[in-house]
Amino acid sequence: MKHILSFDIEAWYHGTFTDYDYRPYVNTVDDLVVPQTERILELLEATGSCATFFILGETAKRHPELVRTISSTGNEVASHFMHHDLIYNLSPEAFRDELRIGISTIMEITGKPVLGFRAPSWSVNMKKTPWYWEILVSEGLKYSSSRFPIENYMYGDSDSPLFPHEIETKTGKIMEIPPSVFPFWGRSLPFSGGFYLRMLPRSIIMKGIKWYESKEQPVVFYLHPKEIDPHTPSLPLSIKERIIHRAGIKKCYRKLNAILSEIETVSIWDYIVESTDNPTAL
Repeated sequence: MKHILSFDIEAWYHGTFTDYDYRPYVNTVDDLVVPQTERILELLEATGSCATFFILGETAKRHPELVRTISSTGNEVASHFMHHDLIYNLSPEAFRDELRIGISTIMEITGKPVLGFRAPSWSVNMKKTPWYWEILVSEGLKYSSSRFPIENYMYGDSDSPLFPHEIETKTGKIMEIPPSVFPFWGRSLPFSGGFYLRMLPRSIIMKGIKWYESKEQPVVFYLHPKEIDPHTPSLPLSIKERIIHRAGIKKCYRKLNAILSEIETVSIWDYIVESTDNPTAL
């Protein structure tokens, strides 16, 4: 069973928190993304793993050589928007403009088409952004990985299916590849990335993997470079959001290494090609 591995490539200060604006940090501090991402690439090579790297446009613009390195390793390069803005706070027109800039920034560096997109902070759902998938299709994208299947105070879409699914728009179809949650004590428990992967015991994560395998479905893993670096600086956040930002970082790299040593992973596009009868129809 092959699972899906993905990383959101952005600076340690990127993020969406209450009363927080990351922009004063841009170009004023070391974003740390190069050494952190290089460490991820070394881990992938050591474990024989493959992944999709969703790269923020402003990070790609600052570090084009890093983008070229990722692309040259055979991993997939996809878009994480131009800036780390919540999609549901934008108009459809503003979203389309920033989407085009973010995609073209990456394509100019790699010389390869961009097929996928992940919204910053999972900030889309059918109620707030019903136009989102239509715009992706019209811009030539083949898949999204942005629809979180549970809701919290910041993001999520409780109507989302748990597994990869096709979304019909007026002008075509697109695949949606949601992050993974599984039934646990009567609730849907996220376990495959971010705060959840950092904080949950590996035994619970492996239980989630086994549940997905029993359904013959891939787990969709996701992390950020800052989450595998114990030296990631703190941000001026509330106690709750400081925990979300940093908790579990010290053990995350070892945990990810152990998980990747037990499973096989592919990029999102490779998964779609292998599992879809006619991916060119997307």
